[in-house]
Amino acid sequence: MALRRIIPFILILSSAVFTAFIGRYGIAAGGIDLSPAEYVGIIKLWHIDTFEGGVGSRKQFLLSVAAAYEKAHKGTLIMVVSHTADSAKTAMEEGVFPDMISYGAGVTLPELSELPTSSFGGGRVGEKNYAAPWCRGGYVIIENPAYKESKKRKDPEAVFSVGRFNDSLTAGALCGNVFNGIAEKAPLAAYTEFVSGRCRFLFGTQRDIHRLKGRGMDHAATVIEEYNDLYQYISVCAQENKLAAAREFAEFLLSENVQKKLSDIGMFSCFYDVEYDDITLKAMQNAKFEYTVSAFSSEEFIESLKGLSANFYGGDGGAVIKIKKLLTLS
Repeated sequence: MALRRIIPFILILSSAVFTAFIGRYGIAAGGIDLSPAEYVGIIKLWHIDTFEGGVGSRKQFLLSVAAAYEKAHKGTLIMVVSHTADSAKTAMEEGVFPDMISYGAGVTLPELSELPTSSFGGGRVGEKNYAAPWCRGGYVIIENPAYKESKKRKDPEAVFSVGRFNDSLTAGALCGNVFNGIAEKAPLAAYTEFVSGRCRFLFGTQRDIHRLKGRGMDHAATVIEEYNDLYQYISVCAQENKLAAAREFAEFLLSENVQKKLSDIGMFSCFYDVEYDDITLKAMQNAKFEYTVSAFSSEEFIESLKGLSANFYGGDGGAVIKIKKLLTLS
């Protein structure tokens, strides 16, 4: 029994002696770092895809950026969660909100905080910036030089790739392209129609250029600069205790070193030159767009814009003026 009491006493005494006569010199000499990492906790980043990307996954890109950020900020974890526009809306209706959100125009958004970073037309409200595009795509008119018209079938001259939240018809209307018959299809269906030889032109996106490169199919492409709505935005909606860290991560995502890695997922930057060897992708990176839609546009607004663009292709000569009044400069 006496031995059981003596052993703990010896351990405590040894610890005290070490601290008093050895440890204090190590601390004074800078040999032991007792300064705690600034603890922020978990920052939730919701990611919503509203249009086709390039290659790979935008969520995986965000995860890799988050991992790099966490290495330099030991007290912060970035949790990237995939959502659809509908699931995000449902979660917010149930009182669940993110600290940051990655999204495209047309989705329901929480209350956002001002983002003191690179200003962009689609992300501004008045003189304040609430959203910044961390990557973008673009529209192209792709021609099949081997296309042969058949009298046995009535092919539209051009097929437009149209998504739920984006509209190549608007890009077509603003650049004044008139075709001898058009069709609207979902992105993959539009691409399939083109490669099967059932249309001469595909009004598509960067995703179609990557698909055609992978397929090895001969094609010609013209980049559209009059309009672009293919922007993936980052916004901050964190509370005060996480607001500074969320803004800092957004700035890190928009930094030059990170932006130049967008070639890994076949996307482009609004702020820096992303290098590509392919002539079309290089032209898409260098494109300067005139018009876009606000990042905060509702799905109903986008539907009304699609209607006006369809009117242009239905012969409404005044549709373009009406469209431009609804848009913002990039």
